[in-house]
Amino acid sequence: MAKQSWKPWKHRYIFYLILYVIYCFVFYVIVAWIFFKKEGFNEPFDVQSSTIHGQGVFATENYEPDQELFLVVPKNDLPDDTPLNQKYKVTHLGSKVNHCSNLDKVNLHLVEKEDGWYLHSKTTIYAGDELIVDYNNNRPYFLKPAEDNWTC
Repeated sequence: MAKQSWKPWKHRYIFYLILYVIYCFVFYVIVAWIFFKKEGFNEPFDVQSSTIHGQGVFATENYEPDQELFLVVPKNDLPDDTPLNQKYKVTHLGSKVNHCSNLDKVNLHLVEKEDGWYLHSKTTIYAGDELIVDYNNNRPYFLKPAEDNWTC
C-alpha cells in the first residue's frame, strides 16, 4: 500500500479556516450594514473636519433657499415631567452642524413642524459648503444657547 502524502489534520485545519473566514466576512458585513443604516448616513451630506469647530456637515448637492434639509430634533410623546435631555434628542447629523453668530455666514434656519424641528436652507447652498446655523436664533427652548466665546 502506498504511503499517503496528506495528513488528516490538514483537512480539519482548512475546514476551520474557511469557517472562520466566512464568520468574519458575515460579521463585518452585518456591522457595516447596521452602521450605514443609522440615521444620518442616508442623507446627501458629509460629516468632515471643519474650520469652525471639530466636525461639520457639508452639502453634497445644491439647495435653493428655504428648502428643507433634514430633521434635527424629533418630537416625542414622553410625559411633560421627563428631563429635557431625555425628552428631546438631537439627531446624529444635527449634532454635527456648527454655529456661527455672523449672519453673513449662516446658511440655515430652524423651522418647527408637528413632528420636530427641521433645518431649512436660508440661502443658496452649493455642494461642498458647510452647513452653518445660528444657535441663538429661533432655537427651541430646550437647546442650550451658544456661548459668547464661540466664533466662526
